[in-house]
Amino acid sequence: MYQDDATGQLGVLVVSSGDQAVWHRRQTGREPDKWSDWESLGQPDGDPVQGPVATATLSDGQVMAHGHPKGTSGSAWFRISNNHVTQLTGIR
Repeated sequence: MYQDDATGQLGVLVVSSGDQAVWHRRQTGREPDKWSDWESLGQPDGDPVQGPVATATLSDGQVMAHGHPKGTSGSAWFRISNNHVTQLTGIR
């Protein structure tokens, strides 16, 4: 879970036990029951992801997320800005 500094809204990133992809959901309003539908971010570079996705807020307010693709020693990184998630490629 993270809080977007720009909007103050919460977001969640999880790994599905079914398809082993990263999924994202975000708060869409100030009310506690206002959330988007779950959105699949897929499997980074086609590799299933294992374990939880960790998030951190940088000093500029940008949120970064990190996960581990199965069977690799690499990492998958995501940038979250205004509750929009972008996978960063080429970072392992």
